[in-house]
Amino acid sequence: MTTANWVFKSSQLFKFVCIGGLAAATHFLSEILLVECLLLHPLVANLFAFLIAFLVSFFGQRFVTFAESNQSLQTSLLRFFLVAFSSFILNQLLFAFILYFFPFPYYLALLIVLVSVAVITFFASKHWAFAST
Repeated sequence: MTTANWVFKSSQLFKFVCIGGLAAATHFLSEILLVECLLLHPLVANLFAFLIAFLVSFFGQRFVTFAESNQSLQTSLLRFFLVAFSSFILNQLLFAFILYFFPFPYYLALLIVLVSVAVITFFASKHWAFAST
């Protein structure tokens, strides 16, 4: 691997982590606000928090991390939504599992799940959702 390739790939991963971190923070804070202020059940609040964070994630990943993608906005939006929604289903299943079988507070369970699912999302985004045609 050339130095230029390594720098580009490292830069892309760094951008993905930063945008993903921003989206995860949005998800996490939205969850807490929805549970604490609106008194929603954590699993219900998680759906709304996901939708809010999805917007942050898509626009950041599309226009910052994978800016070199030549896919249309429509195609990348649909593909990224499928990746993100699949990740959300995994997120929700793991979140429910941890909430019901472990004595963790909901916010710690969510943090564990968000970090775990992010790895899968990176590879699916890079190699499918935003892959150049």
